[in-house]
Amino acid sequence: MKNIVFALESKTYISLPETDITDFSVLEYSNKSKIIAAIIVLVPCLFNFLTMMKAPKYPMVQMILMDLIGLALLFLIFLLHEILHCQGYSTEETKYIVRSGFLMNTYCTEKLKRDKMIWVGLLPNICITLPVAIISFFLRGINNPIVSVLSFLAILIVAGAYTDLYMVLTLCEHSKETIFFVNNGKMYKKEQ
Repeated sequence: MKNIVFALESKTYISLPETDITDFSVLEYSNKSKIIAAIIVLVPCLFNFLTMMKAPKYPMVQMILMDLIGLALLFLIFLLHEILHCQGYSTEETKYIVRSGFLMNTYCTEKLKRDKMIWVGLLPNICITLPVAIISFFLRGINNPIVSVLSFLAILIVAGAYTDLYMVLTLCEHSKETIFFVNNGKMYKKEQ
């Protein structure tokens, strides 16, 4: 966790470093990538929703308590997700984990070639989201009230991967030599 700054305030109140954007253009995310990412995310989310609805329920007070514990766990998982994004960047660069509403984002001005930027986007999804999605398919056969809470958490974790997925799919549409970086909340590109 070297050179990670936790700026758990809104982006508008934090002075984040900016990079010269001369010769770079804003990356436009393709609709095709957004649709494909939505389909990829929707399948496990629907499956978990059906599992959640069929699972036996705890009494209401106990269910609320379990959901609150689950949401606290979810916050820690999202924080780990952002830390893993940071690990994709070089250790010399300062990375920022910034709270944006109820979400967190990673911010780093390091310029990366396409494959390295794809790695930054995929690392937490390979380590967290993919295992959660796979494990959640096995929850359906378990007849326990905790399955309802776990399926709810799985929906939130998998849905959280949507932005990363459409970003990665859009990056794949560019050449390997294209350079990308994030500046002031937007991703920029420079074709080589």
